[in-house]
Amino acid sequence: MIFQFRYRYRKYAGSGFTCNVCQSGYSRFIPSFPAPENAAALQRHKVIAGYGEQVICPFCRSTARERLVLAVLQDQFNLKDKLILHFAPEAPVYKYLNQEGKVITADIEPGFYRNLDKHCREENLCALSFENDLFDWVICNHVMEHIKTDSLAVEEIYRVMKPGGQALLQVPFTTSVEENIEIDNENNEVTRSPLYGQKDHVRIYALKAYLELLKAAGFILHVQYPEELKKYQQFAIQPGECVIRVQKPVNA
Repeated sequence: MIFQFRYRYRKYAGSGFTCNVCQSGYSRFIPSFPAPENAAALQRHKVIAGYGEQVICPFCRSTARERLVLAVLQDQFNLKDKLILHFAPEAPVYKYLNQEGKVITADIEPGFYRNLDKHCREENLCALSFENDLFDWVICNHVMEHIKTDSLAVEEIYRVMKPGGQALLQVPFTTSVEENIEIDNENNEVTRSPLYGQKDHVRIYALKAYLELLKAAGFILHVQYPEELKKYQQFAIQPGECVIRVQKPVNA
């Protein structure tokens, strides 16, 4: 499949967008749109969820959300020798992190990631096995929307981070409402798609409510809004996306 896209999109090779994963340039990237059963909820609530016209790199298949996280880490932070927890690791991000620091990968279903990192650990984000104050960085890119008890997950991330440590905790979100869209005891995958826009999501985050959740756990918020991310548009990032970075207080 990847070679088919490379062939089909070779006519677009050149200037326009540059993939910051493989450095390939194209005037157009591959679009990605939600499946029909997911589209209604995402459109109705105006969710920033990783879909659009310029999403997938034709050469390496990196996604807009991966390229944004990578751009921010490469441009703004020195990760040399940092201890990093990468939950549900994405290949382009993991490979960069692994070049810079020491990375521990983890997921509740680690078998999905063993081709990327054979040492990927089985971990429940709501009950991590790691000691307190361990990690310099935690990366969770589009994970929280899968977790019913997200407040426990956020508290666990806070617990295992060093004082002064930082985390990128990206989620799909909407700014069209102020409260999360979430129905208690809704565990039916068939009904989740029309409710939340994906069968394995358990809510749609309102950005305001999500930031309040992070703040309530004790984090200092550092949010970069779309206006501040314009310089990364060259990498075909998601329009409307924010970067949600948090920090554990130094004196925690």
